Amino acid sequence: MSSPVQYNQNGEITFYAKDGQAILTLDSDGVNVTFSNLLSGKLNLIPNPAPATVPAKLPGVLVPAYYYVPTSSPYTTPFTGIVSAKQLYPNVPFIVVINGQSSGPPTSNSTGYKAVVQYLHTVNITVLGYVATANGTDSQSSIESQMVTWQSYGVDGIFFDEMNTASGGSTLYFNLTAYALTLGMNTTVGNPGTTTLQEYVGSVSILCTREDNDTVTALPTSNYTQSTTGAASGYAFLGYDQASDPGSTVLGYIINGAQWIYLTNSTTPWSVLSTYFNTTVSELSNL
Repeated sequence: MSSPVQYNQNGEITFYAKDGQAILTLDSDGVNVTFSNLLSGKLNLIPNPAPATVPAKLPGVLVPAYYYVPTSSPYTTPFTGIVSAKQLYPNVPFIVVINGQSSGPPTSNSTGYKAVVQYLHTVNITVLGYVATANGTDSQSSIESQMVTWQSYGVDGIFFDEMNTASGGSTLYFNLTAYALTLGMNTTVGNPGTTTLQEYVGSVSILCTREDNDTVTALPTSNYTQSTTGAASGYAFLGYDQASDPGSTVLGYIINGAQWIYLTNSTTPWSVLSTYFNTTVSELSNL
């Protein structure tokens, strides 16, 4: 048992005996739920739950983790750095994007990819499946088919890469986000990699409006966000080939425009984890 005291999302506190059985549960008002059930003859011992979820607050990290997944156990080794960072800073929300072998759902090694999703879920990381949309030229039915495949892996949402930026192209992404909800996927990210038209605001949960290797500085907020009409929580910034973590002052400025961030020193950016990832997450946890 990880702790003799556990908290759940309803605000209840449960105390456990050494054998893992619940002996006392208090709700948010201090009412002894377990004892009340005992008096009414409805005592049901509460099984020892998973470690309590620490309430998350923005800013957060959006990690494109297009890592090679081993074909034999342990499948999850490439993702241990991400999980370790989440364990160190549980209040920072994490979104991790995984990618199959051909810019979409896996074409093989389903056991390995399912193990990765489950592994990331153990520390409350939101997992998205990668789907390229060819600047909006791929058919809606083709994209939806890939979404259904990703659903079978247990992901929480979809990362739509190569997002269209042309006038009239937003309808596809509004439709895809609506379809994601029917699949039980609550998070969608669209990545045009640059600012786009206002019509795309709201077509996905989060718009990634910068993906580049320009040196990160305290640029105007407009450099990181689509417009002042969208909250910063709806925007992401991906920066690669950044020699070092820019520091909390610069990060504090960036999050005024984009509250989902990932920075890496790699020139092949999404194939390995940033060497200063923990530093960035630590700084974000204090903003």
